Amino acid sequence: MNEFIALNALLGLFYILHRIFLREVPAFHTNRFLLLAYPLLAAFIVYFRIPSSEPLLFQGALLPAMEVNSTMASGVSIINWAMVIYALGCAISLVVLLRTTILIWMNMNGGVGRAYSFFSKIQIDESIQGKEREHILSHELVHSQEGHSFDVMFYALLRCLFWLNPAVHLLMREVQLNHEFLADRRQAHNPAYQKTLLNELFNTQAFSLVNSFFSQPTIKHRLTMLSNTPTKFKSKMRYALLIPVLFVSVWMISCEKAVTQVPTAEVDQLPEFPGGNEGLVAFFQKDFEYPEELKSDNIEGRVILSFVVGADGSISKLKAVQSDHPKLEQPAIEFMSKMPKWEPATKDGEKVAVEMKLPVMYTMSDD
Repeated sequence: MNEFIALNALLGLFYILHRIFLREVPAFHTNRFLLLAYPLLAAFIVYFRIPSSEPLLFQGALLPAMEVNSTMASGVSIINWAMVIYALGCAISLVVLLRTTILIWMNMNGGVGRAYSFFSKIQIDESIQGKEREHILSHELVHSQEGHSFDVMFYALLRCLFWLNPAVHLLMREVQLNHEFLADRRQAHNPAYQKTLLNELFNTQAFSLVNSFFSQPTIKHRLTMLSNTPTKFKSKMRYALLIPVLFVSVWMISCEKAVTQVPTAEVDQLPEFPGGNEGLVAFFQKDFEYPEELKSDNIEGRVILSFVVGADGSISKLKAVQSDHPKLEQPAIEFMSKMPKWEPATKDGEKVAVEMKLPVMYTMSDD
């Protein structure tokens, strides 16, 4: 979950940086590459780890087993509901994308006064004739030949996955705007082409996935960019500004501290759940929900969870290291992830990180 939040935050950061520093730079092919690279770069930063310093991690403390049985309250936790709602949003977004794609293909031969392209297909209404039609056809051919629809569909799929993140929707708009800059560039010095852009008698695009020539909200910006020719030095300086930002992002998110593992016998005081073992037992008895799936399949047994109680008392690196059945693992992990902070361990008067192991026993009711 933390990685997913970091990934969304980085996408937001990349959008802000691109919007402020790079949008007006007429290096359109470079910007196209960067816009496609932002999601991949964000994933790399989040999931790639760079070892750094070497703190001590005291290892091996085994807690008493926690027993949970089928008589405990059952249902779906708040976290599970959040996951269900998010997955439902992803599914709906995907259905809408498929429906929109089908509608585009079905309407490629229609649309009064409309001009747009989608992959290799180009639609220009018959009412558009003469030099204007030639200019528009030249423009749409750039979209088709350079495969701009692939970029749009890539971001359309990302929107299905990150539908709650406004940065992804905004980055997709930047991709489409940059496509218009690329297509306009071929006729940047043609006054007749600029006159065509100024003609606002036509409708705006009907679909968000197509490359539409008459997209009124972008026409003024496109006309500005046709005459925007900053120096190469200025452009390079803007791109150079991204380097320290990327370096700091990688360092803050990707640096994972290497650990030297030491037996817990050297710890003066082990971590403690609020209220001690009695508090931990009460926490399980009050809030653990025996999954209905395990009940219906009559699954019981033991799973041993490993986790680290940090120097600040927070829980991290939660995973199952041994289990009698794979389905026993995820419910226990999700439940443990909701734990409050522990009282951290101490060594020579300083708070230290300690790896803990907790057995969880699933037992079916005898009733």
